[in-house]
Amino acid sequence: MPSGEIRWVEGYGDYLEANGRPTLTGVNKDVTHSVDQQEQLRLHTRELHHRLRNLFATLQSIMMLTKNSATSIDDYIERIKNRLSALNRAQQILLDTNFVTGSFAALVRDLCKTYPRVRWFGPDIILEENAMVSISLVLNELATNAAKYGALTADTGLVKIKWTILPDDDGQDIVELRWSESGGPKSQPPPSLSGFGSSLIDHSITRNLRGEIDRDWTPDGLICTIRFPAPDEARFR
Repeated sequence: MPSGEIRWVEGYGDYLEANGRPTLTGVNKDVTHSVDQQEQLRLHTRELHHRLRNLFATLQSIMMLTKNSATSIDDYIERIKNRLSALNRAQQILLDTNFVTGSFAALVRDLCKTYPRVRWFGPDIILEENAMVSISLVLNELATNAAKYGALTADTGLVKIKWTILPDDDGQDIVELRWSESGGPKSQPPPSLSGFGSSLIDHSITRNLRGEIDRDWTPDGLICTIRFPAPDEARFR
């Protein structure tokens, strides 16, 4: 086109003779929109394939590592069920939007459906897929531990999840998330932090989210503080 725009045209032609004269007839159809749609479909298919590969790799890792730390078949099944639920929670929220980013607040709200005595406070943040999966696994491990050993074992126990956006020493925005337990049995550090649950939390925070984590076993309950780089400002809402 004179404007330099590229258009795709599909042509149909036919040859015939009329009154002894050869004639070529045909019609051209602008199919640019259809070609663009097909290209977008190919791009989405490749992106979906890439994300499915990442998801299967995560599943394989969780299954193998859980096997190594489980004490029995029943223990293995329970741990796998909880961790797959956390993965499903993140994937469903991603699927409800664009499969690329998801709402952090929606993730926490969904967690509260399983653990009603969890309260949360904080602005919504739009996280990318990897961050959504990582933080979902972390919150699941913390909630599972609270239900087995911490505040959620007592009828009066309560968990508060609060997060804010703060500048760090370099002036970059970070997400500071605090998990606070209260009203349960007196907390104390476990004999070891080398179990898969703790390793999963540390790996998800330090490697996947490029953040840091601090644990404080206070007399009233566990306080876990997590910090990681905030997404772009445009993704706050």
